[in-house]
Amino acid sequence: MANPGIVFGSLRLSVEQQKHFAAKLCCFLSTYRHIIDSHIIEFFSDSLWETLPPGWQEALCELSGPQLADLLLDSAPGGGRSYPSVWPLSLLAFKATARALAFPRMPRGGAAQETGSGKPAEFWENSCRSSTLKHVFRKHVKPKKQHEVRKLGAVSEPQDCIAG
Repeated sequence: MANPGIVFGSLRLSVEQQKHFAAKLCCFLSTYRHIIDSHIIEFFSDSLWETLPPGWQEALCELSGPQLADLLLDSAPGGGRSYPSVWPLSLLAFKATARALAFPRMPRGGAAQETGSGKPAEFWENSCRSSTLKHVFRKHVKPKKQHEVRKLGAVSEPQDCIAG
């Protein structure tokens, strides 16, 4: 059976394109592994801040958490971007490369299960509790994890039936 390729957004990638994309992704991930694999606390406990290039440190040191997230994720309303200082080209390249190599945030099939609320249908009634999980699976579990539990259950149920 021929490989139909991976659907990436509205674009279908051939096997060769998939290999090229995977190589670029591996190169990027290996270059920045010390940043990507770390936890926030390690920036303080393991002095990971000092491993960032000096230009990055200078550009990022005065930003608050929300400002940093806004600038890195391009989440400003209207798409307007105002940097409080000049960012080094390497930091801008990191940001652009991460965005270009990110997988699409849409469910398979292309259509979102959302009605503009930004939440899956199971959270429309109560934004902190999945309507499809029993209490034992919701207790002390954040909404994102509840959603993952439900999705994992839906994926593993057919396998369980096959295995007996």
